Amino acid sequence: MLGSTVAAYQNHHCPARSSTTQAQQIGNLKSLKVLSLGGNQLNGSIPASLGNLTSLGTLGLSGNNLSGPIPQELGNLTLVILEMSENQLFGHIPENICQGGKLWHFAVLNNQLNGSIPKSFRNCSSLFRVRLNGNQLTGNMSEDFGVYPDLDFIDLSNNDFYGELTNNWGRCKQLKTLKITGNNITGSIPPELANSTQLHVLRLSSNHLAGGIPKEFGKLTSLLELYLNDNQLSGGIPPELGSLNNLLSLDLSKNRLRGPVPGSLVGSLQLHYLNLSDKKFSQEIQDQMGKLVHLSVLDLSYNSFTGSLEVLNLSHNKLSGIIPTDFEDMHGLLHIDISYNELQGPIPSSIAFLNASIDAVQGNKGLCGNITGLQPCKNPPWVHKDIQKRGHKLVLIIVLPLLGALISLCAFVGLLITVEKRKRSSQVEE
Repeated sequence: MLGSTVAAYQNHHCPARSSTTQAQQIGNLKSLKVLSLGGNQLNGSIPASLGNLTSLGTLGLSGNNLSGPIPQELGNLTLVILEMSENQLFGHIPENICQGGKLWHFAVLNNQLNGSIPKSFRNCSSLFRVRLNGNQLTGNMSEDFGVYPDLDFIDLSNNDFYGELTNNWGRCKQLKTLKITGNNITGSIPPELANSTQLHVLRLSSNHLAGGIPKEFGKLTSLLELYLNDNQLSGGIPPELGSLNNLLSLDLSKNRLRGPVPGSLVGSLQLHYLNLSDKKFSQEIQDQMGKLVHLSVLDLSYNSFTGSLEVLNLSHNKLSGIIPTDFEDMHGLLHIDISYNELQGPIPSSIAFLNASIDAVQGNKGLCGNITGLQPCKNPPWVHKDIQKRGHKLVLIIVLPLLGALISLCAFVGLLITVEKRKRSSQVEE
């Protein structure tokens, strides 16, 4: 047991006692302010006697093999930091966990906790960092969470929360990271969420969100990551998202979005990851994908920025036509997926395509190129004609200037000869 482990330390200073007595001894350390035992191999349950440590402000038990419930007695303490992540704890979070009103950092991720969020949590205005992800916690998002003026980071992902997002999240003015992926959230995304202008990371993936993407998100100019994938969002992509100049990762895949991709968005200098797969593109690739490539190339060619788009996923759409050769100028693009569209023609000679597998291009109707599983390209007649035309143009471009230069030279030489003859005639007459 945890108490036995701690008591083993006490044996250096105290007479030997029975294991049961030793487990209770930790509760006698009334002046103890910090107890940090994380990253060990502690097993057994957490002793309820920890609730007697009335001076304790920090309790760190993460990264062990502890099991059983979190003692309700911990609600008697005025904890500032409570870390119990990466164990096998189950049961409910203590009802009065924030009764002291000073809880600042609370982390219980990757356990087996269930039940609802304690009522004291809604009014726990001292919270700065919260990690509840990776449990089986449940509760109504509209009722269980309040306004946290100092909150910087909260991760509620991979639980069983339901209900709708409220505008309370937009009133958390210091919030930089909000993650609620993998729950059962319904309703629409509240536009007021954009009032949290300090947001760097917003992840709402794998829920049941509907409606459109709020155009107010254009105010989130500090945003680095935006993940709204795997929902039921509809409508178009707001052009206001093009003002997110610091955005590194954008995933809008697996929704019901339609319409064009704003050029100002895909031309972002910073964007490294873009996933628009399962978006119902219907226009030809030159209208959508080509526009993206042109803008990216222009932005990256005429600026000193050294990065570029690295990952592009446009799979499971209705893109058609020939892939633009502009991809050959996207030297930073490392991974691409254009599978399950209606594309045809040759694969561009770019790094992303040269390193691609058949999985990245399968499901199209007429692609060819040097990828195992694709047919090699055969130049159709119009290609040869085009090459011949370009060849004739090239000859004219080269020959005409040379002819012009030769004619000019001959004229100049003729003029010199004429002048010389006139001089000689004048001398003879004299």
